[in-house]
Amino acid sequence: MLGTILEMRGYGVVVAHDGAEALVKATDARFDAALLDIGLPIMDGYELAGKLLELPTMQGATLVALTGCGQASDRAHALAAGFAHHLVKPVVMRAVEGI
Repeated sequence: MLGTILEMRGYGVVVAHDGAEALVKATDARFDAALLDIGLPIMDGYELAGKLLELPTMQGATLVALTGCGQASDRAHALAAGFAHHLVKPVVMRAVEGI
């Protein structure tokens, strides 16, 4: 749903439904940002972030953690994993567009 809303607002969007799919798509194109759900199946968002940051196509990309967990320790964990931003669901579009 977030991808659809971003597309409607004029952003180029690529959607992946799990970490493995995201890694494949991230090797095929360069991205300015990646919004990653922390609770992804198979590989969580923290592990995916680490793998994405190793890809040449993701150099300079902004990683954004999307999660239902909003405690200070959750934010610290996301930032330590390489995320530039930590957004708690439900995500407010102003917060996404303000990144």
